[in-house]
Amino acid sequence: MSRFNTEGTGYDNQSLASALDENIDAGHRPAALRQRGCAIARLVGAGAATGAVLAALAVPAAASGAPNIWAAAQVGLTYPVYQPKTVLALGLSNFKLLSCAAGQEDSVYATYGKAYNPSSNYGKLPGFSVAEGYPSICSLPGAEKTVGTWTVGTPNGSVRVGVSVYCNPAQFKSCTTASGLKNGYLLQWAQPYKSTQFLKKKTQIYIETSRLTLPQALHVVAGLSSVGAAAASPAAGTAKPVTLQSLGKPTITTKCSGGQYRPATPNSPMTTIRGKKWTSGFSLIGTNCDTSFTWRLNTSYSTLVATLALDAANSGPLSVQFRSGNVPIRFQSGGKTVSQLKVTASSSVQINLRGLRQLSIVLPNPGSDAGILDVTTSRLA
Repeated sequence: MSRFNTEGTGYDNQSLASALDENIDAGHRPAALRQRGCAIARLVGAGAATGAVLAALAVPAAASGAPNIWAAAQVGLTYPVYQPKTVLALGLSNFKLLSCAAGQEDSVYATYGKAYNPSSNYGKLPGFSVAEGYPSICSLPGAEKTVGTWTVGTPNGSVRVGVSVYCNPAQFKSCTTASGLKNGYLLQWAQPYKSTQFLKKKTQIYIETSRLTLPQALHVVAGLSSVGAAAASPAAGTAKPVTLQSLGKPTITTKCSGGQYRPATPNSPMTTIRGKKWTSGFSLIGTNCDTSFTWRLNTSYSTLVATLALDAANSGPLSVQFRSGNVPIRFQSGGKTVSQLKVTASSSVQINLRGLRQLSIVLPNPGSDAGILDVTTSRLA
């Protein structure tokens, strides 16, 4: 049984259900929270079992339409990745790997709900984000005021979660725990590992919220679960990650002259439009007509997770498609399923590869200047 304790006051599973809406002004809470609060009140009032109440909230992340993306992110990372299994009926809206400083592994970052897309929804609609990394996370939270430490039971054991509230420094004196509903909570901790896990590292995790109560945020913490890929065997944790680049040079197909595949190296790095230099990954240089870059998939893969960026030599958006032969592949980006993506700076994509024997990245071009696409990260699982 999960239990949240703070300063001698505990929340067990039964009291948690009735506490989910505490400190919420019904006249100002978003409609989704009002409806969920009414549903909980009816269940509790009717004497429904605690398990039924929590089941109404504990929507598995697999139901969000991206059951494999967390496991795919684990490939090549040497710290355990943890997937939220309790998402409060909020769908996955974004998932990406954050690039870090040289010598440090990527961090995992995901958002749930509509609070982050667009960013103007933050503080107006319910949602939360999760960031994970080791030994630190490559994304720093904003100015916050620490309000206490809560003990939370998780599948890997109890954790002490530092809880802060986002506040303007000038308002720190008037900022309280209850202010987190409007301003957002920040929860930070080091996730313990089980003795049976191969990757014995304490993953650093933080969760930030929008229009969620503190009990709701703690409930998300309690539902984090290892994706399990790292615990399968020592080989799974030490094997070299499979990337598109590791499959070799792609076949380039175009009706125009040109087209080039250019791997990044320490001696010849690629530079994205944001000015960051990469010594790994590769650039795809298009032509003045459609250009395809095709890899043979000699092993059965289920998922590709990749980060695409405009090269510094580009001046505007670049369209990208994925195909298998002549068949377009619909893929996920920004929480949506699309058949084409316009890359304006940097975008994360997830492609379902089940049953495919080849994969093409296509730079469609109706006759304008050729573009350069930088693939900064790619992981096959």
